[in-house]
Amino acid sequence: MERRWRTVPLSTLERGRRDVDVHTAWWSGAESGPVFVAVHGLGGSHVNWALLAPRLARQGPVWAPDLAGFGLTPPTGRRPTVADNLDLLAGFIRTVSPRRPVVLLGNSMGGTIALLLAAEHPRLTAGVVLIAPASPRPFRAPLDRQVLTNFATLAAPVVGERILAYRQRRTTPDEQVRQTMLLCAADPANLDQAALEEHVEMAKQRRGLPYARAA
Repeated sequence: MERRWRTVPLSTLERGRRDVDVHTAWWSGAESGPVFVAVHGLGGSHVNWALLAPRLARQGPVWAPDLAGFGLTPPTGRRPTVADNLDLLAGFIRTVSPRRPVVLLGNSMGGTIALLLAAEHPRLTAGVVLIAPASPRPFRAPLDRQVLTNFATLAAPVVGERILAYRQRRTTPDEQVRQTMLLCAADPANLDQAALEEHVEMAKQRRGLPYARAA
């Protein structure tokens, strides 16, 4: 299925500025099938869905928006938080699928946003598919110490942004993506090369955006 890119102006937002332009990837699909909206995780973008979306598009159209502050969507006076991006996503769905509820796919932070949106806006949602969502878990469940330490460090105000700036000075976009995949992938050696190159290109573009590290 062919992928296209669009900028979707939003005017139905309830929080912050109401003139936000959302960058999104879009795969056309069977018009009679479900409409899918894929929501990326923290630090992610539409490229995270580059392999899955074409397969889903055999059933129906797939939208993969960049949330505010991530990918190629600027914050535009909004915070790159779960609350503000929940509102952004609701406005996005009302804009691209005004007459049909959508099937949400949420990964990590996107899973949290998808769950909250389904609870707060049930008329917009036909179903939810969660992929490793950032959701409440039993205390006894094991935690990855490296991931936990990394997130805790980067979440520190001011300090986190300085650490990211330091890391970017010492690593290339290729190395940045490689390290991320070593942390996230079960078998990095079997990752699709074309998808990796897309992530590297996005990392290069993000380094030139003034809001990227703060987000």
